[in-house]
Amino acid sequence: MTLPLNKHILPGLFILCLLFSQALTAQSKYTINGYFSQAYAISDGNPIFGITSKGTFDYRNAALQFGFQPSEDSRIIIQVNHKRIGKSPVAILQEEIELDWGILEQQLGGEWAFRAGRILLPLGIYNPIRDVSVLLPFYSLPFSPYGDGSYTSETVDGFSLSFNRFLGDNVSLEAEVYFGQWKWKEWYIFESLLGGPPSTLVDEASVRNAIGAWFWIN
Repeated sequence: MTLPLNKHILPGLFILCLLFSQALTAQSKYTINGYFSQAYAISDGNPIFGITSKGTFDYRNAALQFGFQPSEDSRIIIQVNHKRIGKSPVAILQEEIELDWGILEQQLGGEWAFRAGRILLPLGIYNPIRDVSVLLPFYSLPFSPYGDGSYTSETVDGFSLSFNRFLGDNVSLEAEVYFGQWKWKEWYIFESLLGGPPSTLVDEASVRNAIGAWFWIN
């Protein structure tokens, strides 16, 4: 879905919403949170990851998260974002505003939790917070393994069952099993056999009926 909003005014709209979020969510079951990150990038050689040799400010990441907690054991979280990645070929597949995730979470007792919707894929250390810029050590995560491609994704459309137990004062065990599907963006650069400029092919690939598990001892 493409919304008729100019990309240059979107950052201002996100910031304006954040300024009023505290007043809207005070003493309420509803919450509004978000962030805005802006970057400048320049390459001293060939363009890489959308960065040009002339430099560009066309790198930003903004998000608004809406939450609703109908009870102590359940909550609903929806996050939308606006992202720019310079001259990257996959930018043509991005909408001005996209759904990051939409999660229905239900606590099943003290240690178990069920999640359904577009949930965060349990992958690596940083994937669950890759769109929470204030928690990241850099502007963005390393392309490997967190790049949008090669079978990886930020989210999975499906459901998961998680378990979290403290084994001592400083030790805990986390486990999660998930099932669902997701899409990712791929691009390929083909050199011309006749000496002309290279051509770029951009498309989406998908994984269906995927099942996986994730275990951590902290």
